[in-house]
Amino acid sequence: MSTPLEHEGGASAATLDPVRSVDEVRLLVGAQEHDLATICAIRLLAGEGAADPSALDARVGLLNELAVLRYRARDLRAARACLREALELQPDHALTRDNLADLEAAAPSTAPAAPGAHSRQVGGPRNLNPWVREALDVLHGIVGLPGKRVLEIGGTIPPEAARDLGVASWTACDPSIADGRPDERYEMRRGRAEALPFEDASFDVVFSSCAFEHLPDLDGALAEARRVLVPGGAVFSQFAPIWSCAIGHHLWLEDPDHGRLGFNDPVVPHWAHLLLTADELRGFLARSIGPRAAGVAVNGIYRADNLNRLFDADFRRAFAGCGLRTALAQPWGDAFTPGPALNVALERTHPGRGRFDLGGYRVLLAKPG
Repeated sequence: MSTPLEHEGGASAATLDPVRSVDEVRLLVGAQEHDLATICAIRLLAGEGAADPSALDARVGLLNELAVLRYRARDLRAARACLREALELQPDHALTRDNLADLEAAAPSTAPAAPGAHSRQVGGPRNLNPWVREALDVLHGIVGLPGKRVLEIGGTIPPEAARDLGVASWTACDPSIADGRPDERYEMRRGRAEALPFEDASFDVVFSSCAFEHLPDLDGALAEARRVLVPGGAVFSQFAPIWSCAIGHHLWLEDPDHGRLGFNDPVVPHWAHLLLTADELRGFLARSIGPRAAGVAVNGIYRADNLNRLFDADFRRAFAGCGLRTALAQPWGDAFTPGPALNVALERTHPGRGRFDLGGYRVLLAKPG
C-alpha cells in the first residue's frame, strides 16, 4: 500500500546491527526491512538519553519514522500517537505537521477493521469455528471418524457437532470445564493434558485444535496421549500461532476503551515480543492503548501461564521424541516472512530455536500397532 506520509531523509539499501541512530533506522527502511526498523526505532526511543534535550531532533525524527512504519502496518492509533508526541516536542516541525495532516486525511479510507475483527470468533453449536471445522475435515480425510472413540484435548466442540461426525464417542477434556454427560456418546471431563483421567488404551483418536501452543507441559501431554491411545491410534493437532512466529505474542485483551484486541489486530509489531524487553514493548503500547492496557497486555504476553512460549524447534523436538511416529507434519496458520536482516537478528538472539516464518503446525502422530 502506498502511503501519503513521508520518511525524513534519504535511504539506501543497508542493514546495520546494532542500530544506534535515526539515520540507521532510515537505512533499514530503505532496505525494506520495515519490521526490523520498527523494532529498532522503539528500542531507541526507550533507551537511555532518549529524553536528552540535545537529542530532541533525533527523537522527533524517530517518532516520524515510527509513525510512518505503523501507518504502513495499519496501526493508525500508534501512528497518530507518535506524531502528536513529536508535535509536543517540536510544535513547528514541518514534516510532523504534514504527516499528521496526511494521516488524518487518509484515515477514513485506510482505517483498520474494528478491534477484534481479525481475531477468531466463536460460532454457534452447528457453526464451528472455521479452523476447527478445517481440522476435523482433514482428520476425517486421513483416518476417518465414524465409529471412532475420540478424545479432544484443550477444547469442547458442541455435542451436536460431535454427533454429526458419526463417532462412537466423543470425550472433551480441559481443566476449565466441569464434568458432565449431555448424552450417551458425549462426555466432558475436567482434567489436564499431562495427567489425563482415563485408562490406558481408551481411545482411537486424540484430537486437538489450537491448544498445543498453550499446553504448559507438551512432553507430558504427548506421553499421556500415547498412553490412552490404542495401538494403531493417532494424535491429530492443528495449532497456531506459536511463540516464535510474527504474532506469537498471542495478544488477547478485553479493554473498555479499545474493545477486544487479538493477536491478528495490528497492535504489537511483528516479532517485537522476541526482540524487545517487556519495558520497551510496554512503553510503545502505552502510546497507542494507554499505560493501563499496555501493562495488562505485556503481562499477558510475557508472564501469563496460558501460553507455553515454545519455539519451532521445541515442537519438532517434542514430536520426534514422544514415542509416536510422525506421519504428518506441515506448516499451518498465518505465516509471515522476516526480512533477511531481521532473520539474522532473531537467530542471533534465539540461536538454535528453529524457523521464525512458521505460524504453527498440522501434525498426525501414530502409535505403533
